[in-house]
Amino acid sequence: LAGAYDFGSFKLSAYYDAEDKAAKKLKVYGLAAAFKFGETTVSVGAAQAKDVNGSAAAASDDARLYTLQASHNLSKRTAIYGHLTAVDNDTASALGFNSPVAGSNSNGIQFGLRHRF
Repeated sequence: LAGAYDFGSFKLSAYYDAEDKAAKKLKVYGLAAAFKFGETTVSVGAAQAKDVNGSAAAASDDARLYTLQASHNLSKRTAIYGHLTAVDNDTASALGFNSPVAGSNSNGIQFGLRHRF
């Protein structure tokens, strides 16, 4: 389930996702805000993941995710972008990048060039 409202130079988005895991469902709640400055858009977001492992026995398998993104249009079809994501895991969750270890935090960074054909 997702929804967004565009205020013009500011856009607010929210979402909820539930997926079957083992004994419990993984639930993710998130909120994001995007700000447009001419040809540049900057967005920030935060999400809460509950019951990441889906195990009824796992008491602390939640995680928090934080994002910072920016894109700049070079032309009508070409843009450069950058994303930074930080994942804060509880002791029994292992969300993240490059095979994260349970209880460890994980960070990811991405830069790129997008061209629409």
